[in-house]
Amino acid sequence: MRTEVTEPALAEILKEFQKIRDTPVPADELADAKSAIVASFVLGLESSAGVLSRWMDQREAGLPEDYWDTYVEKVQAVTVADVQRVAKKYVPLGNAQIIAVGEAPKIAELLKKFGPVEEDPA
Repeated sequence: MRTEVTEPALAEILKEFQKIRDTPVPADELADAKSAIVASFVLGLESSAGVLSRWMDQREAGLPEDYWDTYVEKVQAVTVADVQRVAKKYVPLGNAQIIAVGEAPKIAELLKKFGPVEEDPA
């Protein structure tokens, strides 16, 4: 599938990154998200395969023995401020890197509007 990204579309993506970083998540949206995460977790424990999967995830990631015992409590404890802090840390903005594939002269002109462009000679 070929997708052509335009300057307005790329600007809109970067604008959304800015919004995610700067706008606190509404409390009701956070509550809904936490409810969905908890419900999904609980449903995943209804089968032996789900329990085994959780156990394997715990072992592979080196998580503490009580990780799943306290999971719901930890999800419920997440605050709007926590989401904001993590968004500022992990959603790039000042150091966002855009990777594009295609005809270099056309792409480079578009991308120069958003910052320095490096081309791979290969």
